[in-house]
Amino acid sequence: MLWIVLLKRKRSKMSLSVKYKAKLLINKGVALYIGSSSQTVFHKHYVLQLAILVRGDYQVYIGDNIHINRSIYINSEVRHKHSCENGIHFSLFIEPMSNLGKCLREKYPSNYVLLDVDLNSVKGFYQQICNNEVGIKEMEEWIVKVFALKPNAKKTDPRITKLIEQIEDFEHENKNVSDLLSNIHLSESRIRHLFKEHTGISIKRYCLWAKVRKALYYITQGENLSQAAYHAEFSDYPHLSRTIKKMFGLNLKTLLQDSHSVQEI
Repeated sequence: MLWIVLLKRKRSKMSLSVKYKAKLLINKGVALYIGSSSQTVFHKHYVLQLAILVRGDYQVYIGDNIHINRSIYINSEVRHKHSCENGIHFSLFIEPMSNLGKCLREKYPSNYVLLDVDLNSVKGFYQQICNNEVGIKEMEEWIVKVFALKPNAKKTDPRITKLIEQIEDFEHENKNVSDLLSNIHLSESRIRHLFKEHTGISIKRYCLWAKVRKALYYITQGENLSQAAYHAEFSDYPHLSRTIKKMFGLNLKTLLQDSHSVQEI
C-alpha cells in the first residue's frame, strides 16, 4: 500500500466530507507520509518505518531515548512516538513481506537505527513528490539507492505465502483464525510458529492489519468513515479509530485531518 500525503490544497475528485490540507494516495507494498504532524502517543505497527527529516524540528521517542532532528529506521512492532509540529518530514511505511521490506530487514535487523541521509537527495526527492513527478517505481529506486540496499535472496515458505493470500481475501465476520488454516497441511501450532518466524507477528495481528488496509482502501473509494469501518468488518467506526490509534498514535479523524483528500493510485 502506498499512502502519499502532500502539502497542497487542490481538491480531488475523491475528497472526503471533511476539509483536509493534503492528499493521501494508496497502492501496494509501500506507504509515504509527508508533512508536519502533531505529537502522537506511543504506538507500534507491523509496517517498517523510515522517518526522514526534510527541515525544521522533528523528535522521535523510543523507550527512554529521545532523538532530535535525526532521520531514523524503526523496525516492525517497535513501540515509539514522534512529534513534528515545526518542521517537515516524510515517513515511508513498508510492509515487511514486500521485496523492499525484506531488503530493509536484512540490512537493519535491530529495533531502530539512526540514519545519515544526504540532505540534497532528500530535498530533491521531496520536490519531485510536490511536483507529482514520482511514481512507485521511481520511489522504490530512490529508496534502494539512498540506503544502498541489496536484493534479498531469502525465500518465503510457500505455505506462508499461500496463507497471506488467504488472509487478504478472508471474510472475518463470524469466523475465527482457525478457519484460515484448514488448507495448510501442518498442525495449527506449527503453522502459527512458522508464520511468526517469517513475518514477525502473529496470524491474528496480521489479520487485524489486513482489515485496517481494507478500511483505508474503502476510504479511497469515497466511502465515509463509518461505511469503511463496516465494510472492513470492524464492529463500528470507533473500533476502527481505536485500532488506528494503537497502530499509528492518532485516531483516524486526526490522522486524516492533515490531508486534503484521499485517493487511490
